[in-house]
Amino acid sequence: MKILKAVATLLEDPSTKITINRIAGQVSVTEAAIYRHYRSKEDIFAALMAYMEMNFITPINAVQQQTTDTYTRLKILFDAYMEFLEGHPGLARLLLGHGNTEAVGVADKAKLLNAKIRSQIALLLKYGAAGGGWRSHLTPEQGAEMFYSLVVAVAMEQMYSLPQLDRQQRWDILATAVFGPTAEAAHA
Repeated sequence: MKILKAVATLLEDPSTKITINRIAGQVSVTEAAIYRHYRSKEDIFAALMAYMEMNFITPINAVQQQTTDTYTRLKILFDAYMEFLEGHPGLARLLLGHGNTEAVGVADKAKLLNAKIRSQIALLLKYGAAGGGWRSHLTPEQGAEMFYSLVVAVAMEQMYSLPQLDRQQRWDILATAVFGPTAEAAHA
């Protein structure tokens, strides 16, 4: 985990070329110690992508066990994603496919991960619509697009160190766009 955290930290600076030597220096171990855990830099990036997938897909599965209310599901999912991105700014680059020069296949894995996340959110909203829990003027596909667009925007803000709204402001924008201006009061 220390190795993965080191790479995530190195990814925060887009001008840094990630090498095994730099990773070893970040963790204060030898290159040989890195190679005891991973065969190559590609393996490290594959592990990072798996870590990201776990942190984006697991909450979708977990939220379905917590509540049947679609609004609440989206809020819980939104908070999980914001917490992850805020806590891992370097991984925003990978989510957006910008680690493609660091290891072979990273961009393709990021593309696949983004498609998987987006489709799982759409499916979650479709289940909400089928069960009568989707109370929005948008279709589930449109709601998923709005939701995931905000996730990608936050990743871009992290990656480029852009000015950001706070988490509650982001949620208010999303909830109003998807559920209407009285959504928060209806779920209070």
